[in-house]
Amino acid sequence: MKENLDDNLINFIRKLEHITENEVEQPNDSRDIKDILFAIITSSKFRRSALNEDSKNDIKKKINNTVDANLPIEFSVPFGCYKSYLLPSYPEADWAEVFNLRFMINYLLPVSKIYKPGVILSYSKSQLVNKINNVPLDFYDSYVKSLDLLIKYFQKQCPSNLSIRIQEINDLYDTEKEWQDEYNAYYEKNKNNWNTLYDQDTRYKRFESAKHNFIIKGERDLSNLNEEELNKEYLNAAMLVDVIENFSKRRIFNKLSHRIQVVFLKGPSKSIHLGSCESSTVQFWVGFGVVEINGEKILPRILSFNQMTIQKDKIQNFTTDNAFCSISPNFKTLPYFIKD
Repeated sequence: MKENLDDNLINFIRKLEHITENEVEQPNDSRDIKDILFAIITSSKFRRSALNEDSKNDIKKKINNTVDANLPIEFSVPFGCYKSYLLPSYPEADWAEVFNLRFMINYLLPVSKIYKPGVILSYSKSQLVNKINNVPLDFYDSYVKSLDLLIKYFQKQCPSNLSIRIQEINDLYDTEKEWQDEYNAYYEKNKNNWNTLYDQDTRYKRFESAKHNFIIKGERDLSNLNEEELNKEYLNAAMLVDVIENFSKRRIFNKLSHRIQVVFLKGPSKSIHLGSCESSTVQFWVGFGVVEINGEKILPRILSFNQMTIQKDKIQNFTTDNAFCSISPNFKTLPYFIKD
C-alpha cells in the first residue's frame, strides 16, 4: 500500500470527481414503490442511528403523500453555513464539503433512479450567522461561494431529476420586516426568560458551544473586552442561535412541511440521522476533511477540531491537481494520515 500511496490517492480523488451510474444499485423486487423508497431512504448503509416511531411515521407519511402527488421527494439539511475559524481551511469549503456532497448524492441516486419525479436536496441556512459567530462578512461570503461552486460542479453530473441547492431561510419570508419582527420577538423573549426557558445543563452546553464557535476578532474586533464582557457576548450568541433555530419558516421548511429533514447528530425528532460522509458523523462545516489510510482501505474522514488536534502530527499533505482546485486553494493538497 505504501509503495502505491500516490497512485491510490490520485485514484481516490478521481472517484470523488466523477459520479458514475454503476454506483446505483437497482432494486429488483415486486414491492410497492412507496415501500421500496422507504427502504432506500432509511437504509442502514447511510443511517447512523435507529429511527424512532415518530421519525419513521413522519418519513412514511411524506413519501406516501409525495408519491401520490407525483412530485419530487424533498430533503432538507439545516446547516451553519460557515467554516469553523479553528480549522486551517477557514474560511472556505474543504474536503469535508466534498465528502458530504458525494455521500448525499450516493444516498439519493437510487431514489432518482427508480422514481421519475426525482429528488430535491436543499441545504438550508440563515444569513444571520455572522451575528452569532462574529464571522467577517467577506469570509462568510467566501464560504457560501465555495460551497455553491462545489454544488454546481456536482449538479452537472447528476441525473436531471436530482437537484441540489442552497436555501436561504430569510428568503422564505415575504419581507425583511416579517423575519426581522420575528427575530426581535424571539430575541427579547430569550433575554427576558433565558434562565427559565432551559435547565442549567442545557444553558451551559449552549453557552459553551457559542463560545467555541465565536470569533473574538471578526466582523467586530472585541479583543479589548475583558472576560466578563466576552461572556456576555457568548451568552448573547447562544440566545441568537436559539432565535434562528426557532424561526417559524425555518422549522416549517426543514421538517414540518413535506420535506424529510436530514441531521448529522442523533436526537432531533421527525428527522433521519445520516453520516456526514462514509466514515464520519461530524458536521461538515465545523469539520476538517482528511483521508485515513487504514491498511488497504482509503477512507474519507471529517474530523472535529479536537480530533484534528489529536492527529495533527500524523497528518501529511498530498499535493494534487484536481477539478476542485479552481474552487479554493484548500483543494491543492489532500490531507491524509496513516492509521496505526
